[in-house]
Amino acid sequence: MAAPLPVGLAELRAAVPTRCFPPRPGRSFLHLAVDLEALAAVQGLLAASSSPWLEAPLVFAAGTLFWSLFVLGHDCGHGSFARSARVNGLVGHALHTPLLVPYHAWRLSHRRHHRFAGHVDRDEGWFPLTEVQWRAQPAAVRALRTWLLPVVFPLYLLRGTPERSGHHFDAGSALFEDSERPAVRRSLRLVGVMAGLPVAATCLAGPGAV
Repeated sequence: MAAPLPVGLAELRAAVPTRCFPPRPGRSFLHLAVDLEALAAVQGLLAASSSPWLEAPLVFAAGTLFWSLFVLGHDCGHGSFARSARVNGLVGHALHTPLLVPYHAWRLSHRRHHRFAGHVDRDEGWFPLTEVQWRAQPAAVRALRTWLLPVVFPLYLLRGTPERSGHHFDAGSALFEDSERPAVRRSLRLVGVMAGLPVAATCLAGPGAV
């Protein structure tokens, strides 16, 4: 058995300055604007570049900035981007949908993860494995789970955690309560529209124009 923590949750919360808890929408939107401007600049450089030596770091920079947009959507899911749940939902969808992340599906499973963080049986995604379970994993799986989490994330959304049932692209998944499924379906429809836009543009304008 693990030793009990020396302090309780209430004591930990009391140690954090109260100014850290209320959302600060002005600062949130400032961070969003800075990230979008940086991403636009990187995309502009990519469009103007003809050097593969320059394009490789620019692609890496663009990927990092897209991840920063995901993180801001993550804050929306926690309700810490803005004080309004409606604003959090709108901004969260605006940021996650272009990344093909179904916002409500991710938000709800992530909430479960934080509620039961580290619980062997109830944590949805990032729970500890026993030594026997860990050693039974193929070496490639251990590497993915330890060092290559950005690579694993799309697989996690599509297939779920190997030791758990359900995934984020199924509104009927065991990840969600019945009352949550309509919101999940709305997010899935938006992702479907976003995924279909390049296909529609290709059909209308031809592959070279997309």
